[in-house]
Amino acid sequence: MTSGMIDTHCHLVDNKFKSDVDDVIQRAKQSGVQCAVVCPEYASQFDAVLDLYAQHTDFVIPAIGIHPIQTETHKYPQASLAVNR
Repeated sequence: MTSGMIDTHCHLVDNKFKSDVDDVIQRAKQSGVQCAVVCPEYASQFDAVLDLYAQHTDFVIPAIGIHPIQTETHKYPQASLAVNR
């Protein structure tokens, strides 16, 4: 068994990575990162996280959820839709 790092919280679906997320993932792998827990910042990013997982099942671990701070000011019916997907 080889050892490596796990990124336990990252936002790879952020617009900053939109044009080069595949390169970012490749560089992470080359640097010894075995997998990454990809978290959405907003419910509107749930599908993007799941789509990225579908493209990189060997690297991306999707974490779908809503930060407690956001639940006080927003309603997120799409949360259950994403989980059911």
